[in-house]
Order: sequence, then structure tokens, then C-alpha cells
Amino acid sequence: TDPEVAAVGRTAADLRETGVEFQTFTRLVADVDRNKCDGEAQGFASLHVGRGGEILGACVCGHNAGDQISEVTLCMQHGLTVAQLAGTMHPYPTAAEVVRQAAQASVRAGIFRPSAQGVLHDLGQPSQHVNWRVAPGGFASLELDRPKALHAVNVSMAQEIGLRLLRERSVGAILMRGGSGGEAFKHFSSGGDVKSVHAALKGDPDCALPRLQLFHEYRAIEAVYRRAAEVPIVALMDGVCMGCGLGLASGARYRVATERSRLAMPECAIGIPPDAAFSFVAADLPESLGRVMAMTGKQLTGAQAFGAGLATHFVPSSSLLELEKALLATDVSGDAAAADAAVQSVLAQFDTSKQLSEEEKVALAEEERRLYAAAACTSAAALQRCLAETVESGDSPERERALATEGLKGMKKGSPFAQEVSLQLLAAARRDQGGGRPARL
Repeated sequence: TDPEVAAVGRTAADLRETGVEFQTFTRLVADVDRNKCDGEAQGFASLHVGRGGEILGACVCGHNAGDQISEVTLCMQHGLTVAQLAGTMHPYPTAAEVVRQAAQASVRAGIFRPSAQGVLHDLGQPSQHVNWRVAPGGFASLELDRPKALHAVNVSMAQEIGLRLLRERSVGAILMRGGSGGEAFKHFSSGGDVKSVHAALKGDPDCALPRLQLFHEYRAIEAVYRRAAEVPIVALMDGVCMGCGLGLASGARYRVATERSRLAMPECAIGIPPDAAFSFVAADLPESLGRVMAMTGKQLTGAQAFGAGLATHFVPSSSLLELEKALLATDVSGDAAAADAAVQSVLAQFDTSKQLSEEEKVALAEEERRLYAAAACTSAAALQRCLAETVESGDSPERERALATEGLKGMKKGSPFAQEVSLQLLAAARRDQGGGRPARL
């Protein structure tokens, strides 16, 4: 034919007839710079795209259409998404760009849909809920300041945390806390802002917020780990420290718990695998503890967190304001080793961990450790059956049955899929550790 026509996959008529939800994105040949130079004005490239970004079909009309559609065929053959097609690189100018530009139209439609406008606006300016202050001695304070939401980290906060930590290179040490500096301590952070994500998904199941939230959360956590390898970071984990909050705090070089601290990874209860670097952290915890926390949402006290190694220091909550004041008054403008020694010296003055009893520091009883031993955890379903059998068994000790009852109650609140994914993440992290993974600071 003239112009040439080439097609691959399903047609729009076929998709409509079978009730498949899709959108078609088209780019005209005449709009591509190479075709403008060559005087080619006839033709187009159309992509039929499913809700998940999968390419369901395509049609290219124009000069050398048969050559140009090969790129789409390759993507469909290997299960690549329209976003990946949009990211391909072409020499400039080439006629084949018409296909890539059609894919880019699909990506733009997702970015600029009405549900994304508020998120894009928030990401375009500094977060109002993250404070960054630098004391005269070079000690910076990073404050999560969203008290009505227990300092839950929304997407703009996560972006701000990551940017601040990696861009502010002149400071010698960093303090992370919940609430505004100088105010009474209550909580560190309840985690990621799940409520906003839930509301956004109810309004638009295809909205970009969940992906952006996870991307910026994980990027912020990575930034904490990277920066803590360079300068001392102190996290004051008073009150609630869960989910993303625990992920952020765990990356700090020094992690301070109090008698009010409550550390947990409760994500399975809302259908999300609790990672946020938790699988990495859990690999260093006493045997089975990470598994229990992920599967059941078990909460640790400050003393238990110290005993398990999640906290490096224990300070009474009544002393936190004085500790904060002492840290920010510390001169950390010298070399890294001197700054670290100065921070350790201040923390040692306030640390009361030696006053904790061995009983207080036990995060996982021996009976509980046995219940969640690796042999019983080939899958989350197998673990749940094991707990149920222990509860129903008349031969099991009363203490063991009580622990199994508590664990079973926690597991039944969770998503089976999220629990299975979590178990695999934890197992992979353990294998990495055995393979010589770099130790956490």
C-alpha cells in the first residue's frame, strides 16, 4: 500500500469487543523533525496501551512503516511496558521517533492526569513538614514536623529528606527527630503516609502517587545510609517509630531509644510487604526476630530495641531535650573522625543502657524463637499452620500456646500475599549476608 501500513498485536476494535480496558495514543508522522526535513507528511503511529502500561497492539502508517514497527514488536515479545518504550534512545533526527513519541504521549497522560496535579505541585517546592536547621558548630537538625499525622512521611517530605541529606555537604553531623526542634518529644514517625495513598487510589486506581511515594521513600532511606557512611547521623527514636520511620532511623549511625519507643513494621496488615530497608536490617537481628516483626507486626519497646541492636543507645525521654541541646552545641566542623568522637562523647553522657535488666532487653523469648524457626517458615501459610497447630495442641506448654495465639492473631490481620513476599525478602537478605554482604554501620 501507499502509504505503507504495518500492525502488530490486537486491534482497537478487537479490544473493545472483548471488553479490554485500554487507551490509544497516536503521533503524526508530520510532527517528527526528520519527516519535516524529508517532506514526509502522511502517516501516523498508534499504540494501544492497557491499564498496567502493557502494549496490547500497534499500527504504523507511513514510509518504512514495516521497519518502524519492529521496535514495538520487540517490546511486546519481551513484555516491556510503554514507559520503557518511551525511554528508548534514537539517533536524531530519525523517522522512527514517531513510535517513541507515541509512547511518550502515554507516559505524559499518566503524569499530567488530574489526580497527579496536586502531587506534582507539592514535589515542585520544599516540603512544609521538613525542617532543616544548622547550628553554629556545623551540627544539622532534620525535623519531621507533621504532628497531627504522627509525622507520617508523605511524598514531598520523602523527597525533601533525600535532597537535604545528599545536597547539604557542609555539615559535620546530623540529628534526626520527630517534631520541631526545641519542642517536647512525642513520636519519631508512624511511617509512610498510607492514608493519602489510599485516598488517591480510591479517587483514581491508576494514579501515580503510590509509585512516587515508594520511590521517594526508598530514595530517602538510601540517602540516610549513604550520608551516615560519611558523617555521624543520630536518630532520636522516641515514641512511635514504624514502617518508613523505622527505615529512616535504621540508617542512622547512632539510634537512640527511650522507654516510650515503639518500633514495628506493621505493613502486612494493609497489604504491603514491610521492607523500606527492613529486610537488610532484619538480617542482622537475632534469629527469627525480623520474621516475627514482619509476619505479625510485633512491636518492640525501647529496651528490646536496644537488646536486639536496632538501637545503639538508651536515654530516658525526660533527657531528650537536654541531649538535643548538647548535640547541637557540639562543634563538628573538624575532620570526620573528630566529629564522630565528639558525638559519641555526648551520647555516652546521656546513655543509661547499662541500667536496663537482661529481662527488659529480651526482644524474643526462646519459645517464640523456636515457633518462628526457619524450618517452620518455608512459607507464610506453613508458618500460620504451625502456629495454629501449637494453639490447638494439648501437648504444647501454656507459655508457648499463648505466644502462638498472639502471633496467629497478628498474622490473620495481614495480607497473605504481602506475608509471602516479606518472607522471601527476608530469606534473600539472609542469603546475601551469608555471601559476604557489607556490614551495616
